Amino acid sequence: MEQCDAAAKTARIRAVTVLAIGVFTAACSAPAGDDPATGEYGQARQGLFMEDDVSDWSENDLNVPICWTGEPGFAQEKAWSQAAIDATWGTVTGLNITWTSTCPTSGTEKYLKINVIANNGGGGKMRGESGVGMARTLRSPTQSAQATFWINDASDPTTRTRAEYTAVHEIGHSLGFHHEQDREENGTDQEDGGLCPGDGRTAEEVAWVNTQFGDLNLTAYDNESIMSYCGPKNGNLTKTDIAGAQAAYLFPGEWKQEGRNFCRTSSEHLYVGDFNGDTRTDLLCNNNSNGMMFVDLASSGGTFTGSNWSSNRDWCTAEDEKLFVGDANGDARDDLICNNVSSGALSVDFADSSGRFTGTNWSTNRGFCPSGAMRVADFDGDGRDDLLCNEPGGTMRVDLANTNGEYWTSEWEKVGRNFCRASSERLYVGDANGDGRADLICNNSSNGGLWLDLADDLGRFMGSDWS
Repeated sequence: MEQCDAAAKTARIRAVTVLAIGVFTAACSAPAGDDPATGEYGQARQGLFMEDDVSDWSENDLNVPICWTGEPGFAQEKAWSQAAIDATWGTVTGLNITWTSTCPTSGTEKYLKINVIANNGGGGKMRGESGVGMARTLRSPTQSAQATFWINDASDPTTRTRAEYTAVHEIGHSLGFHHEQDREENGTDQEDGGLCPGDGRTAEEVAWVNTQFGDLNLTAYDNESIMSYCGPKNGNLTKTDIAGAQAAYLFPGEWKQEGRNFCRTSSEHLYVGDFNGDTRTDLLCNNNSNGMMFVDLASSGGTFTGSNWSSNRDWCTAEDEKLFVGDANGDARDDLICNNVSSGALSVDFADSSGRFTGTNWSTNRGFCPSGAMRVADFDGDGRDDLLCNEPGGTMRVDLANTNGEYWTSEWEKVGRNFCRASSERLYVGDANGDGRADLICNNSSNGGLWLDLADDLGRFMGSDWS
């Protein structure tokens, strides 16, 4: 539990970051009552297993000022290194990496110090050292980590590829990531397929690393990782490197606004969609208590700084009404669809060009889906979102939107379909095969079962295609 407690001290890894790509494995469970789908996990230890008490740059507001010290010169190798670090760790994460030509000798700001040493006769192989040992031993009040680069002089010049690999790998250590090949998935000896050829370390040394630093992994094992001696050593991050780095240090350009308090009360419900047709996802808040509706359009930078429109609409706020978002009329702007789960009444409010909802454009009391088990998506691929009802009795119906964005009658129904109706089953919609039509995905939360029913060209669901 000591490892889990230490990890919890720097709780910031967003489960959704890594769960979304299917590579997260956890040795520490979430606190009781937390939903792992939306909660946060403490920082894992070591390399894409990560150490939590060395070079935790989140404690420095994600700012990573890097300075150069040691031997003068080596301008070309320094430029290559800087460009490679900026293009990798500095581009795919929320880290703010800045550079200064010399390291300060006073002050309290934390720096990452790169110490340059001339390395004659190295066979063109610039090499480095950083991370756990170096950061713990050499850091001072003004340096949170230190890396050392041994760079060949003009008599034995370093290649650009070698400089880029060394720089990205060693700064990865300074960010807290350890050697990927030391993970248990790589075995503990050569006979077990463990260490990379030429690595030379013993099984005891590998075991010591795991004992000292833990092995709660941010990603699946990646033999090609920039942090692995087994990889191509070209200075590039792999997809799992990027996923692990983002789990630890967030996404690039992450933005927040303190004290916004948008859509936070128990009577307010938040919806997302592209309401003004600019291809950016916007926010809509509907207050069931006072009837207020707010729309906050995403800026060109993907931020939400204030409501662009609000009105006391009092639309779809009754206890038996459910609000859905979808592009009913195919104009590339998401509209609002209200379903009364008692009567089956339907209403549609089309978004105008400014992303506002000024009045009901169409409604009917046709008794569609009074069970409330409705889904909204484009099932026939015509660019307009349709309605699907999965009734408790097992009947499934699809009502395709007409050219006016109206829903008058069900174009297809199948009695006794009985798809995804058990109490432990949850129904989702999404285009699983990329044909432009939304399909049905059923997940059984009890036994983990999955079923997929692909929509045909008429928007019908005739039977499970995969399970």
